[in-house]
Amino acid sequence: MTPKLQTQLAKFESAFNNFLYSYLIRRDFSAYEEMFVEESCGFGTGIDEVFSNKTENLELTKRDLDSVPNPVKYTIQHKVIKLIDQHNAIVAAILDLETEIMGQKVKFNNFRMLITLHEKEDTIKFAGLHFSFPTDVHGEGEAYPLKELEDRAHVLSRMVEEKTKSLQEAYKELETIIDTDNVSGLFSRYYFEKSINAEWERFNRFSRSYSLVMMDIDQFKHINDTYGHIVGDEVLLIIGKVIQQQLRPSDVAARWGGDEFILLLPETSSDGALRVAQRINNQLARQDWPTKKPIVVSFGISSINPGELPEDVFQRTDSALYQAKHNKWDKIIVQS
Repeated sequence: MTPKLQTQLAKFESAFNNFLYSYLIRRDFSAYEEMFVEESCGFGTGIDEVFSNKTENLELTKRDLDSVPNPVKYTIQHKVIKLIDQHNAIVAAILDLETEIMGQKVKFNNFRMLITLHEKEDTIKFAGLHFSFPTDVHGEGEAYPLKELEDRAHVLSRMVEEKTKSLQEAYKELETIIDTDNVSGLFSRYYFEKSINAEWERFNRFSRSYSLVMMDIDQFKHINDTYGHIVGDEVLLIIGKVIQQQLRPSDVAARWGGDEFILLLPETSSDGALRVAQRINNQLARQDWPTKKPIVVSFGISSINPGELPEDVFQRTDSALYQAKHNKWDKIIVQS
């Protein structure tokens, strides 16, 4: 890359960093407004979060700032800046965000953004903007975890108004909301992450091995598009029930997100985890589905090895699942 292009790249990167600070930390509507061209367009995660001009963009931004006015701390996990030509660039980034919503601290991992920048008369402005949370939609434009936050706030409000529940009962109800996925009936991702950390501690101290099983429904988007989200949720519930029937009390099964499930099997080898996956798969093959075609599920399996961290076995399991999804014949892949 020539020195001139390197200088241009640095200018685009500076504009992007300024955007993050103004929008996420300062929550500065005026600064945000100045950064976009009139013909800007883009979309966010919510079903109605689409804009085709600057006015619509600012309306959505105003709504966002009104609902979450607090600073949003961010950590950039991944960032790529590509020059289209001397005056245009694309930025793709993945961030972890942390803020306070409804009086409760919330952390969003793997928030993704794709931004198009344009330079005119030595001024860099934004022409395109795409935000995406890796979330599940519970209702019209209602994305996780806002639904769960509203549920928690409702419980807390009722505690104050009625004053009839003991503190222990109220906390139990809160724990249920936090720890349970209300579609599949399995544990939530939050509960699973607590469990895997505790299991890794046991593995570290007592050498008690464990295995992970990740499951993914093939072509789940097609199911939702063809039959609707109500049928899609019914499919998730059926799979959740089948999983629960095949596990021990010590096992932990959670909905990881969307159409993905994850199982934590303490003191279980890869061979043992494979047998669990085969039982679940066989039972799923015998189910009556609310779709015209049977549901196909892919499985990835791996076990913890000495000296590894939880993310090591997770990445290996996720890689096995990826292989299974792209394998026409073998839908259960074990990776050691």
